[in-house]
Amino acid sequence: MKLAIEQLHRALKAGHRPFKPGEYEIDCPMCLERTRTPDESHNLGINLLKGCFHCWRCGWHGGLRDLVEQLDREGLLDTPHIDLAEARRRLAKVAPPPLPLKPSARPWPPGTVDARTSRCQSAKLALAYLDRRGVRGAFLERLRPHVTEEPPVVREDGKRELDFRGRALLPCYLAGQLVYWVGRTYGSLEPKALNPTFPADVGKPIWGLDDIEVGGPQVICEGILSALPFPHSVAVLGDALTPMQLALLLSRAPSVITLAFDPDAAGRAGAQRASKQLVDEGFNEIRIATLPEGLDGGDLMQRGLLSEIPKILGAAQRYKLTDLARQLSGGPVRW
Repeated sequence: MKLAIEQLHRALKAGHRPFKPGEYEIDCPMCLERTRTPDESHNLGINLLKGCFHCWRCGWHGGLRDLVEQLDREGLLDTPHIDLAEARRRLAKVAPPPLPLKPSARPWPPGTVDARTSRCQSAKLALAYLDRRGVRGAFLERLRPHVTEEPPVVREDGKRELDFRGRALLPCYLAGQLVYWVGRTYGSLEPKALNPTFPADVGKPIWGLDDIEVGGPQVICEGILSALPFPHSVAVLGDALTPMQLALLLSRAPSVITLAFDPDAAGRAGAQRASKQLVDEGFNEIRIATLPEGLDGGDLMQRGLLSEIPKILGAAQRYKLTDLARQLSGGPVRW
């Protein structure tokens, strides 16, 4: 059995391409022992999502959890090197995947202007606040903050719209359309973040998705300012992914997804949930970044610690086969 497990392990590490997301076919290492003839037609199927394996020739089968535990005991299990990045990039160049929806445009509040070009007092205060947060240069150009100095309108039903005066409005675009914004106070207003309702046809959107290269990497963060200093980054506006956000992220055919959630209990729990969601969708090129305790991406930017970001991404741990098996079987994931 030990020889069979070693052969299986080497076969996975050799990089056999999956025929479906999360499923692999390789030559069965037990066929020679069971049928006296070797398998040469990739009859052993390994399903990482269902957590099982089965040889359609000799009948060798079992649960992935037991197999992984034995591999762990033998000290043989490393992350299997099954790299789909190149295949995804080629696919994206041939046929860029469409977004799973066509969002409706959302109008700005009355009197909204681009803070980068306006000379009004609100724009000056908003830019001064963002500068204190380390948002300048290329970061400011990507953020595209807006402000308004006009009072909210009164709707036909007599209700007033939200008052976004005294806030930097950070826009969220999807397929070139403004669909949402986050209103961050640049003074002493409460609450610190005032946001409109989520768009009905999108739900909770994703900031920065339009900037992501199709077929390239993605870094997923919680908040907009947390995501801003990371390359290839998006913000999911919270520590949980909705089904639509998941579809939007995967519609860009990412080569690898790095989860860089906030370094607190909620962020770690959110990263574990998100990794499980990605695995359920058949995506297994996942890495988990560990940020310094108590600091998110926005804090690193504000404190002038941008040189730490390449180190953080470089040290991101790949989501391992053992993590997947433990999560599928209800056990804890260790990162």
